[in-house]
Amino acid sequence: FLRYNNNFLRPNDVLCLLDPDMLLLKPITSTIIKKGWTKHLVGKRNNQVEYWDEHGTPQALRVAWLEKEERDNNPSEFVTHGHPAGQHFGVGGAWARAMTKKEGAWQNFNKSKVCGGSSSSSLCTATSFEDADSQYAAGPVYLATVNDWHRIAETWWDFFPLVYEQYPYLLAEMYAF
Repeated sequence: FLRYNNNFLRPNDVLCLLDPDMLLLKPITSTIIKKGWTKHLVGKRNNQVEYWDEHGTPQALRVAWLEKEERDNNPSEFVTHGHPAGQHFGVGGAWARAMTKKEGAWQNFNKSKVCGGSSSSSLCTATSFEDADSQYAAGPVYLATVNDWHRIAETWWDFFPLVYEQYPYLLAEMYAF
């Protein structure tokens, strides 16, 4: 789609990626956080920030370290270039545990075959279990600008066959993401 249908897409347009089995209960917009929503620390180690609407309903979840890095502790309200968004996904970072389990599909999975490098040179191979679970547990719905999607899709396209070669099961494409 990105490669062959770009004649009507602008670089900062926001595109949404869904799973085909998803049911939509609300409109999908590029708004991540609205003014007036309150912040609440959540997670086992207060490592996530939930944003609640005026009714006390959680609407957005961010990794706490992103909050610390944002200028003036003011997170981006919208999906913009360099600030994509994804749904919090309960699968977590199972991929980070590759080669640590004594049995099952992950026991012989080698992350270096997918993303290259050694544990000191590649974020993919050096990501801790805790960070994988708390910072990379994203899934569809994904929102990103066309420019960001080009970068994401190219890497995803490269990683997927390498993941599937070692893990030919359901969700291989998600772990490759």
